[in-house]
Amino acid sequence: MDVVKSAAAMAQQALKAYEGGDHARAAQLYASAWRTNPAESAYLYAAARAEHVGGAMEMADEHYRAYLALTGIPDALRAKATAYLKEVALARAQTKAHAADQAVRAEDPGLAGPLYKAAFELCPERPEWLFKAAVCAQLTGDNTQAVAGFRDYLKRAAPDAPDRREAELRLSRLSGAAIPPRTDPEAKPAVVTPPPAAKPNETPPVATPSAAVVKPAENAPVVGVETPQPAQRPSSLARLWPWVATGGAVVLGVSALGLYLSQSADAAQLTKDLAVTDAAGHITGVTPEDAKSRNSSIGTQKTVSAVLAGASVAAAGVAVWLWLRPVSSTAAVVPDPANNGVVLVGRF
Repeated sequence: MDVVKSAAAMAQQALKAYEGGDHARAAQLYASAWRTNPAESAYLYAAARAEHVGGAMEMADEHYRAYLALTGIPDALRAKATAYLKEVALARAQTKAHAADQAVRAEDPGLAGPLYKAAFELCPERPEWLFKAAVCAQLTGDNTQAVAGFRDYLKRAAPDAPDRREAELRLSRLSGAAIPPRTDPEAKPAVVTPPPAAKPNETPPVATPSAAVVKPAENAPVVGVETPQPAQRPSSLARLWPWVATGGAVVLGVSALGLYLSQSADAAQLTKDLAVTDAAGHITGVTPEDAKSRNSSIGTQKTVSAVLAGASVAAAGVAVWLWLRPVSSTAAVVPDPANNGVVLVGRF
């Protein structure tokens, strides 16, 4: 059997393996077919595609690049391979960034920093990973690397990037450089209206308290009444409780919303995975055990989200009651300055 027929036979076996969901086997057969008949570049493209679909991103990256390095390949397949290569690079970058996130949660910035840097090098369109790598370098005490990382991030990040201001602040603390002011082209200077000029023989206006304090006239007769006492104000602890209740309502509400969004995203992803089937109609995007486990997790998140939402509403009600509850006041009877009797003075 000549090399052309031998390669074609392997390609037929590869197609059957691919349609059966055995992407690793399909990739091996397609790669062997291409090595047998290098003139048929489509075999190399098919090997890369099978590895891509099967999750073997490192091999997919290698074979996509090898395919694109060939001459005379069809323009349509060149365009597809170029787009798929970007997808593979992003997937590899996200894998490294996820590992870096886990290292951060394990309080290991020394491990997380290089992973964030590697993720950025695979996907330069995500400069936020460069910022995180610089933060990790700062946490490990490598200020030289941190300064270089923050400067590189600021060169690449958009003017409105969420981490830009934080990077400027950290760079200023590390290098002593001045922090550039925020610029807003639509911002206008504040207009300060001066007070009206006082007319001749007129007292300039002054702020007056809501209740004037009137002193009794000298030698005014003392009426047998109580001396007014200062109004009793709520204690510091009493003033704290409304803020505690408000903060609790916000935290519970945000937590409930976060869990709701998380379970919604998980449910959407599970639905998407369940829709991935092979030519025979078998589900290949997820195993039955994994689907059952994920569905259970989604149900648990939904229940906890509902409980947290109810607790948030209850805490909000308590907060409203605490803010609106009346504050104690005092009242007293004092002599009238005009010696016309007594007046009732209240302080609220």
